[in-house]
Amino acid sequence: MNEDSKTLLFLAIAFVSAIFAFTVSREAPEKTAADEVGKPLVAIENPLDVTRMKIIQFDSNEGRAKPFEVAKVEGRFSIPSHENYPADESDHLVRAVTGVNNRTILSSVTDQSGNHHDFGVLDPANDQLGKGAEGVGTRVTLSDDDGADLADFIIGKKVSAADGQYYVRQAGNDQVYTVNLTPEDLSTQFEDWIERDLLKLNPLDLKTVSINDYSVITQQQPVLGSDGLQVVTIVQGVDMQSDIQLQYDQEGLDWKIKQLIAFQKGVPEEKKLTEDEELNKQRLDEMKLALDDLKIVDVHRKPEGLGNSLAKFIQSNPQAFKSLEEHGFFFRMVPASSGEKQNVLLSNNGEVSVGMAGGVEYVLRFGNVAGTEKASEESELPAGEATTAASGGGTVLRNLMVITRFNEALLEVPDYQEVPHETPPEPTAGEAAKTDQDQPTAQVNVAEDEEPALQNGAGESAEKSKASGPSEAEGNEKPGEPEEKQVSEEAAKISWQEKREQIIQNNEKKKREYEEKIAGAKKRSAELNRRFSDWYYVIPDDTYRKIHLTIKDVIKEKEKPGENQGDTSLPSPGKRDPLDQLKDIVPPRVPQ
Repeated sequence: MNEDSKTLLFLAIAFVSAIFAFTVSREAPEKTAADEVGKPLVAIENPLDVTRMKIIQFDSNEGRAKPFEVAKVEGRFSIPSHENYPADESDHLVRAVTGVNNRTILSSVTDQSGNHHDFGVLDPANDQLGKGAEGVGTRVTLSDDDGADLADFIIGKKVSAADGQYYVRQAGNDQVYTVNLTPEDLSTQFEDWIERDLLKLNPLDLKTVSINDYSVITQQQPVLGSDGLQVVTIVQGVDMQSDIQLQYDQEGLDWKIKQLIAFQKGVPEEKKLTEDEELNKQRLDEMKLALDDLKIVDVHRKPEGLGNSLAKFIQSNPQAFKSLEEHGFFFRMVPASSGEKQNVLLSNNGEVSVGMAGGVEYVLRFGNVAGTEKASEESELPAGEATTAASGGGTVLRNLMVITRFNEALLEVPDYQEVPHETPPEPTAGEAAKTDQDQPTAQVNVAEDEEPALQNGAGESAEKSKASGPSEAEGNEKPGEPEEKQVSEEAAKISWQEKREQIIQNNEKKKREYEEKIAGAKKRSAELNRRFSDWYYVIPDDTYRKIHLTIKDVIKEKEKPGENQGDTSLPSPGKRDPLDQLKDIVPPRVPQ
């Protein structure tokens, strides 16, 4: 190729490059942060498409991320972060999505990652964060059935002097915006997503309460097994304090003691209220309210199968012992009335049985301490500010197991009416004579010198009857019995049978209704046990203390007359002048 050809080739390449550069320069410029202002941060067409929400916050005291998750698992909403406990508040997810969906980006703040700390939008999932980290936000990820992320963003601090505005950035993007949000429904509190009424009992049906106040005495001992030397928990005994059995009168709204047993060094002694003692109605009513409003703050799943039949499962899976003991529950072999030994489940902090009028009895078993709940645990955005608050102290939490059982003694037994014999009893001589006297007689006008004659020509009929012989009706009469008496006896038999049949029908109706109550109570108990069987529940200590009462809680001294009242009485007569005392007794003299 000669020099002219090379020159033309270079000119052609330069021309093509110039055309290409000009064309590219005419394309749409890259979007900037300013272009996003006025557009929605999250744009989900149908909130029902969201089947999983994951919220990650950061605990600066522990130096770790704390995820909370709600998702549809096997066709129903559950809480994977809490071992798939049922999320009965499934509508809460729709509200949570609605609270952030289609919210307009108001302004652009910065695109420098070094400023994320200042706006509280550091990613809580960043494993480089440690204890004491500040400026960490709350990461929210919304996904669909296929696992595709529909939204993934981090909410930071509130914008000062701007009500409802927060600093926000998309996860994986450094750009920070301000957005008007209502994140209240983005709660990570477990109790906000579950059925709040754990027991689902009606306080109007409360009938009995039994409180067994005891604790289990255990000792750790080394045992040589197939896996080598292990330390196991040995139950040495039970420290019994009291057995309190109460009855509640719904009509009178009053409590009564059925039985009260106090134990002194293991020796039971029945206790009676003295003249100076009475039931502490206030504490008992507080217990009733606590049962109706029993709240849980966490759950732990039992080992698979442990919820069905404890006794059978213990025999087939010794590992269940470990799970029970970790939560404060123990099996102990005790002799039964038959002389054989049987396993009895003991609770480290006693138990309370609650009997309902419908025949269902709840058994609440209280285990050991399950840790503490921070005093400042409220999940109020921005998380960067909430998690840096000093936790200081906290509320003690306790493990709880709940079961129900059918107790026929709680049902009101029908008042069956005695069924009489098939035939009425023969009347006594006195009753027969009275019956004869009660028979109606014809009115007769008798002249002193004439034979008796029935009124209205009845006399002629009687004479004709005598002449023609006995009639058909008379032939069926029993000798010596008038027709009216026979009719009366037949009517009495029919009436007797009708009354007897009515009593039988009423009794059968009462029996059917009673059997339906039994079947209903058994069904109800089974439904509740299916709900309770798989879980250890965690409750606040103050709830435990409101329900698990001691003798000192149940009984109090009677208030003396005038006690706890303002001193409106007059000074003691012994400290006053006698003339002043007379002024209180004798009315003032009215001038004439």
